[in-house]
Amino acid sequence: MAKNSIINGMCGKGLSLLDAYQRAATAYAESVSEMFTRIGITPRHEYDQLRLASEVARKNSELAREALERHQREHSCQRINQAMRAG
Repeated sequence: MAKNSIINGMCGKGLSLLDAYQRAATAYAESVSEMFTRIGITPRHEYDQLRLASEVARKNSELAREALERHQREHSCQRINQAMRAG
């Protein structure tokens, strides 16, 4: 299923939740990338801060995904899960 068909079948709240999830997932990916590029070149305390920030970003991404899936179940908005898995 194309992304445009996902968007066309969603209500305003669903679109907002999808956007929040996309932003949270991107932030998580960027934090993990930053953490790995700093391995071995950053003092331990700074690396630990990066690791903690990455964990917070992971949790935020998970919460955003759960909110999106909950909206789908409760509102019967576009079949988000199927579309997301299809890419």
